[in-house]
Parts: sequence; structure tokens; C-alpha cells
Amino acid sequence: MFTQAQTGIDSEIAGILNSVAPLFALMMGVLFFKLETKWFNIIGVFIGLFGAVGLLSVGIKGFDTNLSYGIYIIIATMLYGTNINIVKNILKK
Repeated sequence: MFTQAQTGIDSEIAGILNSVAPLFALMMGVLFFKLETKWFNIIGVFIGLFGAVGLLSVGIKGFDTNLSYGIYIIIATMLYGTNINIVKNILKK
């Protein structure tokens, strides 16, 4: 998915979008794996998310980009989040 996304967006934007992986790891863990979280985990993930959004909003002004390719990165990070939780909860032995 990253290779397809790189055909339409810059590497800088792809890297910024990839930074939402912890958010999806937390979301998938809570929704599907009954992960118990602490308040500081949630705050940390959202601080990172706001930082990514801030970098993305600043980065868009200086780049000629097609953000419709960014959906590939978002799907990939969702799959990362699922993978992390599967390894942690199901395949740990």
C-alpha cells in the first residue's frame, strides 16, 4: 500500500500519515481485543495525533500533493494496529 501511495504523494506526507499507527493500535486493541488502557496512554496517542495533523496541515501548503492516495497509508496503519494486537494477544507464545 505504501508503494501505491508513493506514486501520488510525497514521502514527507506519507511519513506524517504513518505516524497515526499508534492511534489505530490503541483503537483496534480497545475495540476488538478488550485492551485495558490507562488515561496517559490515551492522552499520549492524541497528542501524537494532533501533532501529525499539525504537521500535515503545514506540509500541504508547501507540497503539490494528491491526498486521495493518503487513504492507502491510512489503511496500512490500520492493518499495523491490527497486527500489533494479534501478535500481542494471540501469538505471544
